[in-house]
Amino acid sequence: MIFEQLPESYAKALLDLTKGKEEETLEYLKEIQNIIKKDKQIEHFFLNPATSRNIKIEIIKKIFKDYLPEILLNFLCVLAKNERFELLPQIEEIYRYYYDQMNQILPVKVITAIELDEETKKTIENVLSKYFNKKVDLEFYVKPQIIGGIVIQSQGYEIDDSIQTKLRFIYKNLKNTKLTGVVYED
Repeated sequence: MIFEQLPESYAKALLDLTKGKEEETLEYLKEIQNIIKKDKQIEHFFLNPATSRNIKIEIIKKIFKDYLPEILLNFLCVLAKNERFELLPQIEEIYRYYYDQMNQILPVKVITAIELDEETKKTIENVLSKYFNKKVDLEFYVKPQIIGGIVIQSQGYEIDDSIQTKLRFIYKNLKNTKLTGVVYED
């Protein structure tokens, strides 16, 4: 996978700093993102270049001091100091990628027409884990347009067993098939 150099440098540095606590760090990064994205004013504050770096650092310390481990708190302060806070989503994505690589985890998107129950999700996880011969990290999405069936996506590959795709295939074949005894006009 190709990443931009700057976010990758930050992600690798954070990975080195958090050795042995990568899973916990991922959860914190996700929560930080949720907090920032949840409130547009907070997001604007941290992404606004007109806001003083020192004020951003002060606010980071006030908001996250009792919540985050010191290493992560300092990391956020470094991002604010270097005016790189906008890189946080990319840093999290790259950090997750390297974490998954280290732990032989394969991220997989599962798309269905309806919400699946927990038992079905667990069955899909077991089947895909055996199929890929790796632990899988599943993200489930509901997309009613596929009508039924399932679409599985991972690392640029797709297994599409949706009714929508099957109907498209049938339509294309019927459109290109000439029936005997029928006069076609162009």
